[in-house]
Amino acid sequence: MIYLLSFLLGIPSPVFMFLNAEAWTITTVLLSDAQPLGVALMVALGQCVGYTLVYFNGPWLVARLPKLEARLKAFDFERYRHASYAMLFLGCVAGFPPALLFTLLSRQLGFRYPFYLAVIMAGRCARFTILALLPQTFAAWFKA
Repeated sequence: MIYLLSFLLGIPSPVFMFLNAEAWTITTVLLSDAQPLGVALMVALGQCVGYTLVYFNGPWLVARLPKLEARLKAFDFERYRHASYAMLFLGCVAGFPPALLFTLLSRQLGFRYPFYLAVIMAGRCARFTILALLPQTFAAWFKA
């Protein structure tokens, strides 16, 4: 059941920042008997579903926000196209630049969906695996 809840929390968490998947992952690993890698994988899968929804609805979302649309029209995408997948992966693992921003811009940057999904999944799995294993690492430190 905890894995299903982790997956379901992961879906809206990329858009609704108050549904913090990182805090959920750490808390769930600390307070339950769930496997850390299972929780990390389920949250990462949920977030990939959420990012996929934003990927396909991004142009519609941008059109609904006139200020953002005006800034995007003035932005020079060609300048960053060569490093776009690396920056997306960095955003997925480290959180900067925001992965949600790259998801909104993904069509303008020319991301093809299969490669985009692979980069998002790899980055999110790495991020949540690190977060899920942190409590065990620190527990071992403080026991000694």
